[in-house]
Amino acid sequence: AGMVTGNQSLIDAVQKGIESYLKNDFFFDGFWQEPTYSYHQQVVRRLLHIIKYMNENGKNADTLKIPRHLAAAEKLLDQTVYPDGRPAPMGDTWMNRRTGKAAIGQPSYLLPAAGYAMLGSGATQLHMTFTPKTGYHYHYDTLGITFYSHGREMLSDMGYTETRMYQFNRTTPAHNLVCVDFANHDFRDSQNGKGSIEYMDTENPRVQILSVNAPNTQPGLTHNRRTLFLIHSSSGETYAADFY
Repeated sequence: AGMVTGNQSLIDAVQKGIESYLKNDFFFDGFWQEPTYSYHQQVVRRLLHIIKYMNENGKNADTLKIPRHLAAAEKLLDQTVYPDGRPAPMGDTWMNRRTGKAAIGQPSYLLPAAGYAMLGSGATQLHMTFTPKTGYHYHYDTLGITFYSHGREMLSDMGYTETRMYQFNRTTPAHNLVCVDFANHDFRDSQNGKGSIEYMDTENPRVQILSVNAPNTQPGLTHNRRTLFLIHSSSGETYAADFY
């Protein structure tokens, strides 16, 4: 409407609306408030599409700027992927859809607010999720891990499917997790479902460490800690060690 009528106040409102949206509905590390790759991708690409459309069809004086927060969010689309180009498995993520850009040699990373970390060595990746359970697209997967090596998933997460497996795919046993008392996770709010990172060290490429604790995922737990090691040996082989 602002472009058709020439009303600058409406065009300014779009810019302010995008900036407000990024400030209030994204985590500080740049991830969308419902930490799943597929929904993060949809939101980011739609915002970029709005800016691109208005800039291509408006006057030079009406040019919208891409906020730095949106630029950071866009970079995560290339960062949080497997070496084969599929997205990192967070909640309701479509694991059968490739992002178009492989991540061979992706360095280790941590998304502290979204609750996700990856230890990487060449084409080997060891992932752990400890996301807050906001919205409707979460899984009962706190401390869940996946392992990618030798060109495929060695420990997998099926993510989101429109099949009879969907309900099982949300459960704790479906995420390579220890089930305490044969029970599914039972958190009472979004933050109780989130883990707290205790230690991460990726400085030495031969031995990388990640440790996360999440005692609030289930009543009666005093601790619920998982520690991962990714070890690159002198022979060139890479090993993963998992302690619960």
